[in-house]
Order: sequence, then structure tokens, then C-alpha cells
Amino acid sequence: MADIKNLLNDIIHDTDDSNPDKTHLSKDSVVNFDKVDFREKMSLNVLKDIISAMMHDETKDLDGMIDASIMRHINTNYNGSCYDYLTKSCDALRSPLLGSIIQEINNKVDEVAEQVQRTKNVPDTIQEAALKTKELLEACDENEPYEQFRRRLRDKVSRDIVEEVSSEITNSNDATDFSDVDEKIKQSNEQKDDPNNNTEEPKTESKIIRMCGSIVQEAVTHHESITTEQALNKAIIEYCIVQMDRLFKQKTNIDGYSRYLN
Repeated sequence: MADIKNLLNDIIHDTDDSNPDKTHLSKDSVVNFDKVDFREKMSLNVLKDIISAMMHDETKDLDGMIDASIMRHINTNYNGSCYDYLTKSCDALRSPLLGSIIQEINNKVDEVAEQVQRTKNVPDTIQEAALKTKELLEACDENEPYEQFRRRLRDKVSRDIVEEVSSEITNSNDATDFSDVDEKIKQSNEQKDDPNNNTEEPKTESKIIRMCGSIVQEAVTHHESITTEQALNKAIIEYCIVQMDRLFKQKTNIDGYSRYLN
């Protein structure tokens, strides 16, 4: 448990840049320190780290997109909060691992609140309490360390992503390679548009590729600019959120599959 506390001491360092809605408080506004909001930011970072693990940690420059996708899912599809999501998942799974995470989040919130009142310095105190997402909760439970849990997610879900999108895997770092996806999407669209193409749609057609196409169409409908790469990244994130819901036994009003595949 001591390892969790040490790692949690790092949380908002990354959060400043990854949360565009972050409220910047003045040194004289101690009463404005919002424990619930702070707890929610920490909980969001936990969920984001889980999604990052599923994506093989190949998430450079995607923090904002992951945050936005998770928060839209939590607010619109789940009708709750990130902290609610963790606590209900813990109950559904009876998970000591999630229980440890929740306990340490609550402990850190109380610790930071006390420090804010004592130092009268809201922004500096919150900054010093930062939690680096990539180093989140390295050992949360003695039965299954968090890093082992992350590896299982990475190995299972990232492999599924590769199989969904392409049979070509990896570079020297064993990271997923989607370098030829643009061409695959182009070929798929050409086949769909060809009136002489009578080939039935394969049952194993990639959900991610189909979601990517729907995301591009949605952007066009709203007169928004989006590249194929951005749409693919968003589709992969939505795919991972669906996997997280299933893993944590959480029911939602709608998910990425329903939104983009129906």
C-alpha cells in the first residue's frame, strides 16, 4: 500500500495539460478548493490509464481526445461520474485491486485538502499533489499488482485491436503499427461504392474500421474537419471504452458500437 501512496503523490502534474476545463484558483481562494472535483480528476486519470494500457501506451498527443471520449461516455452514456464508475465497478467485481485504488484516491483527496488549508496555497498544493498518469498505481494489491493488471489489458485488448484492423503488427518496441490503415479504408470504401461488387460483407469486418468511417461521416455532417488518422484514433478509443465497460461489468445507455455501427 505504501507504493500506491508514493505514486499518488504525483497526480496533477499531467492533469494541468490533459484537462482543458481545469479551474485555476488564486492563492486567496482556499475555500474554492473542490474535493469532489479533485477526486473526479484523479478518477479520470485512472480510467485514462486503463484505456492507455489497452492501447499499448501508444497514446502520444492523444490525452485530450481520450479525456473527451471518456467524459462524454461518463456524462452522456453512463449518467454518472468517473468516481461512481470506479466504485460501482469495484462492487460489481468485488475487486480488491479497485478497492485499493478507491481508498488511496480518497486518502489523497483528504491529504491535499488538509494541506491546502494549512498552506493557504491552492494552486501550488494541487500541483505538488500531481499524479502522473503513466505511472499510476504501480502496486495496488498484493494479490495482483496494478502493473500486472495493465499488462493483461495491454496483451489482450491491444492484440484484439491489431486483429481488428490489420494482420501486420509491430515495430522494434512491440508497439501496434497502423501505418497502412488509410489504404485499407480506401479500398474498403471503393468496394462498397462499386455497383459491380457483389461480394457479401464479411462477418468479421472490423468494428474499428466501420466506426472510423462513421466518425468521418459524422464530422462531415457537422462541417468539422477530421483526418483519417484522427478518426481511427477516436474509433480505437471508443472500442477500448466498450471493452472497459464489459471488463468492469458496467451497463450504459449507449456505447460506441451502438452510436457508430447502427
